[in-house]
Amino acid sequence: MFRAASHHGVHLGGRYLGSYLLLYCITFVETLCILFALGVPYPLVLSLVAGFADLLPVFGPGAVYLPVAFLFFVQGNPIKGVLLVAAWLIVCGVRQILEPKLLAASTQIHPLAMLAALYFALAANSFLLLVYLVCLLLTVQALRRAEILPNCFPAD
Repeated sequence: MFRAASHHGVHLGGRYLGSYLLLYCITFVETLCILFALGVPYPLVLSLVAGFADLLPVFGPGAVYLPVAFLFFVQGNPIKGVLLVAAWLIVCGVRQILEPKLLAASTQIHPLAMLAALYFALAANSFLLLVYLVCLLLTVQALRRAEILPNCFPAD
């Protein structure tokens, strides 16, 4: 019984991490295409930094887009600066659309539960609470798949 729960937990955790790695790769590819199209110097390096900065829950790829846009404003090229800010908003919007759908599909945890965990962690201003709540949701789902915990709703 516990072996099955452990197996489901490891499998579910791997799918969760794989989903986030896919999201980071999508951010990297989007940023690489945008920076290359706008003629920004060092697009590969900046795209890698944006992919890693995507780990930050609130600021994310803005850690790359906003300073580069500011640099273009200072250099007298406001059109590229505005385009970079618009591209940053598009990249963030794509992530906001893809993240709940991808996580729900890979872990079979309802997107509202993940959004609630994110909201409570942001309201408490605690990253550790976010990690705890996500681990709790993954554990409950693994125990439900191993049939140790019953399904709360008949549609599950």
